[in-house]
Amino acid sequence: MKKMTRKIAVGAAAAVAAVGLGAVVAPSPALAYSASALCGDNYHNIDSHTLSHNGSTVAVIYLSYNGSTDCVVTEKFQLTSFGTITGAWVQPEGSSKTSDESYYNSYAGPVRRSAPGTCIKWGGDATYHVSGDTYALLSWTSDWSHCG
Repeated sequence: MKKMTRKIAVGAAAAVAAVGLGAVVAPSPALAYSASALCGDNYHNIDSHTLSHNGSTVAVIYLSYNGSTDCVVTEKFQLTSFGTITGAWVQPEGSSKTSDESYYNSYAGPVRRSAPGTCIKWGGDATYHVSGDTYALLSWTSDWSHCG
């Protein structure tokens, strides 16, 4: 499994300005439904990965499945009062990655891909506050998993 951290130059004012320039923003700082419910009927959470910094949860990436289609949602737990870069993705083996990444207040996704009988990679990212006007992005992608 890979964990990647990269610094980004996004201050609170820049993030808010980017939202004003047409970025899509989720309506609420907290999920009104579970991640699997956001994916749709008959989805069940089968895995998750926590993005954390200094012992604090930044976001949780959820993988849900309905028997033929995988769905990924990344829920933010920090910086929910304004949109920051948040992403979710899934990639069936032998195919391209499908992703949703933009400036969101509460979550990215749901991202769905049909992948019965094959392995997938799944993951997400979320922004956290370092100090002052410095923010950073935590990113994680699974190894090939959930095969079959």
